[in-house]
Amino acid sequence: MFATVVILSLFGLEIIDIYLGLFALELFITSEFTAPLGPAESRRRLAVGIVMIVIFIGAILKRIMFLLGITA
Repeated sequence: MFATVVILSLFGLEIIDIYLGLFALELFITSEFTAPLGPAESRRRLAVGIVMIVIFIGAILKRIMFLLGITA
């Protein structure tokens, strides 16, 4: 995850939804490489992934509302 922050900061990107999306993607990819998890660890990984995706979807919806001129 640290590499993602460094690389995106080099490009000057300060949009949080890009970071959240890439972090969620990295979480799922790295968790598949470390697949031999017990049931408790698997549930925790799934819970963290769901929370990250919900936050990402919220950021995307906020961006869409901004682009459409809808204020909340």
